[in-house]
Amino acid sequence: MSEKPAEFDFDEWADLFRRDPQAFEARRQAVLALELAKGTPGQAAAARKRLKQFEQQNENASPEARTAAGQMMLEDVQRLNEQMSALSGALQNGLAHLLQAGQQAKPRQSQIAEPAPPRSAGAQ
Repeated sequence: MSEKPAEFDFDEWADLFRRDPQAFEARRQAVLALELAKGTPGQAAAARKRLKQFEQQNENASPEARTAAGQMMLEDVQRLNEQMSALSGALQNGLAHLLQAGQQAKPRQSQIAEPAPPRSAGAQ
């Protein structure tokens, strides 16, 4: 059973940021941790590294620079998603071809040779 992703409510997040920036940050960290946990350990490590770079670059940046950096990160994610989709399609096509070739390569019962009778000790 697949889970439906939770709907992102920008206004709710913006309101939380205005009311309680610390609660906003705690929630942001919790959501990021949950999302990172969905991937493999290698994916999570790569995502954490990229996120850390992003946060360090944007620590004292202007809102415009943060928006530009966020857009670049979004483009990275979209490009990765496209590459993963292409890879998934290629793997599915390759698997289908292998399965098809395997079916064609299976010998029919009439093609299977009968085993040779064992040699007797004196017939060498």
